[in-house]
Amino acid sequence: MMRSARIVNGLSAALLYPSWVFGAVSFVTSEVEVGTNLQTSISIRLSERAPEGGMRVTVRSDDPHRFLLAKTPTAPGETALTLELRTGLIVTPEFWIQGIGEPGVATYTVTADGCAPATGKVRVTPSALVIIGPFRAPSFSTTPRSPSAKISVFTARLDASFDVVEEQQAARTLKVRIKNSDPSAGAVTPDVLEISVGSSSAIAEFKPAALGKSTLSVEPVPGFSVPAKFASVTALVEKPGLAVAQELVLGKDLQAEVLLCLGEPAPPGGLDVQVTSADPSKMVISDDPKRLGSGAITVKVPAGRVTANFVLQALADAGKVAYRAASPGFRSALAVVTLTKAGVILAYAPYGPPDEAAVLRKSDLHDSRHFSLSLAEARQRPPRVRIFTGYIDPASGRIADMTVQPLRAGVAITVELKSSNPAVAKVQPKVTIESGHESSLADLIPVGVGEATLSVSTPPGFGTPQNATSVPLTVRE
Repeated sequence: MMRSARIVNGLSAALLYPSWVFGAVSFVTSEVEVGTNLQTSISIRLSERAPEGGMRVTVRSDDPHRFLLAKTPTAPGETALTLELRTGLIVTPEFWIQGIGEPGVATYTVTADGCAPATGKVRVTPSALVIIGPFRAPSFSTTPRSPSAKISVFTARLDASFDVVEEQQAARTLKVRIKNSDPSAGAVTPDVLEISVGSSSAIAEFKPAALGKSTLSVEPVPGFSVPAKFASVTALVEKPGLAVAQELVLGKDLQAEVLLCLGEPAPPGGLDVQVTSADPSKMVISDDPKRLGSGAITVKVPAGRVTANFVLQALADAGKVAYRAASPGFRSALAVVTLTKAGVILAYAPYGPPDEAAVLRKSDLHDSRHFSLSLAEARQRPPRVRIFTGYIDPASGRIADMTVQPLRAGVAITVELKSSNPAVAKVQPKVTIESGHESSLADLIPVGVGEATLSVSTPPGFGTPQNATSVPLTVRE
């Protein structure tokens, strides 16, 4: 009899409540941190999926003077929201917590028919309007004619020490004015920014005008604190610089083209830059690779451009020579060139010169750069070898692709080529490398099957590198 009563009572309960209530659905909440006047999105998770027919979940702020709720980031805050969950979902739609009051801790309550209420914690923290320049550094350098620099202002949540923790969206539209301590150094455009509700940043530009220093900061906005960092950014408007190649090595009777760079575009009419050698008896400078240079030249940088080229030409094979680039209104540039001996090397033409490992590798080099070819291939495509000029690396005594340099203006060389076994391969006996060139080709004629070694002579005034002055080959049928 008592068992029958229990069955009846159970059936009555099943008729009064949906079957999913007995699945013990519960809510999983978490602590949320939001800045004053800012907002952040969250969702509520269910312990299991929503039943057939879905669910209506209500979220209520327990302290509406400290925070409110919104269904979208641009919607006004409300004390409570009702969220619809479709069948089978396990997470509520996203909604937003908006911090509107003083920093502190409060709670929100989540309810739904047939579920036990749950609470979550909201920690409202201080917030700030943060200002940053390029590279997010506390200061940045620019020059009077440089393009405008981007200045960003964004809303951020702070910790108890007023350090920036994270960027968060604004819970209301903000008008932000940027203060400029020295307008003569540059202008901020626009100086009043709008950060719309649901956004977190706005951008202005600092247009430099004259040498000086300007500190850019945000005028106080009610409800926002001053951050420990990024409360201001300093623009340093300085003389633009000049830049030239540093740590260059140059072989005697060789030349290298150098790129001159300006710290800002050349003004209307262009810019004249004086480039001077500290010792013209050892190194001269030219504005044309086909012409021997002098101790000083003027390099013309066209209006609006930031680069130009000139040529360094070595007259000596030892020592260091400084050269300077200078122009009124710019910081000058000084560089030092190391002079060393030049040499010639030989390579099978398709291979090219040895790669940089030949110079950079500290251990002994055992790469003979041996090559092979067949008589049949040679008849279809006559092979050739190539002779290169380059400086001999002072540390390794070798030449590689990174040390190859052309002959300077006014210098041409003729080298002799030999084959150790003319019965196997013959080579063009002499090759000339012309002024301004770094290599020349020579004909190779395979004659018979076997082994041979090709070699190149050292021209007068040149040094002999420790690699690639000879190359072995194998001739096949």
